[in-house]
Amino acid sequence: IFHQLLHLDLCQKARRLTGMPGSGPSSVSGQTGQYQRLVDWVADADEWICGLWQNWRFLWVDNHTFSLSIGVREYSGSPYVPSNLRVWIPESFALNPASENYVRLNNMPYNEWRETLKWGTFSNSQPSSVTIKPDNSLAFDSPANAADTFQAEYWKSPTRMTNGTDTPNVPEAYEMAIIYRVKMWYAEFEDATEVYQSAVQDYAIWISRLEAAYLPEAGYASGQSETKLSVVVP
Repeated sequence: IFHQLLHLDLCQKARRLTGMPGSGPSSVSGQTGQYQRLVDWVADADEWICGLWQNWRFLWVDNHTFSLSIGVREYSGSPYVPSNLRVWIPESFALNPASENYVRLNNMPYNEWRETLKWGTFSNSQPSSVTIKPDNSLAFDSPANAADTFQAEYWKSPTRMTNGTDTPNVPEAYEMAIIYRVKMWYAEFEDATEVYQSAVQDYAIWISRLEAAYLPEAGYASGQSETKLSVVVP
């Protein structure tokens, strides 16, 4: 059983494991110097880990919906595009998913939509295709002829911890990855090679565990993970 650590809890744990002097921080606000760096590093580490891959399963949102408007083809801004959207999952796009007559929408490449459907006039009909525009807004192949329900899945952007009671995006069972990433930055700042070397090894272990638990088997990878880290000792 794992206990969810809050932002302040993580700061205090990181302070203990890095060997920083003192007994704090007692708060994440109003800090200066070393403790302010610690507070920032903890929030940075959570975001850093989320940024390694765009398809962490703990950042998945499975049920974004809105109603189409009759005569409208393009949808941007709230409530159509989620404020925390990172990447759409186009394979999930559908109309009226709770109906027997649901429609799986085709994902049309934007260049194709631009060349064939951007200009001109179109009759209202039930859409069969949708494209993701460069700004992440959505455009259908035809204006809607009914207030059909559009549903999609997406990967969300992480929420940065700012308050002491905020919880990290990284699941509680793997929060040690945050701690050891902080320890790496602390060791770099203090020019402590041996501490850095130890932190890298521990961080790699926890990131590997997190990836094994929370990365899907295929698709959407945005970058190389840091699981295979090497340490060069000067």
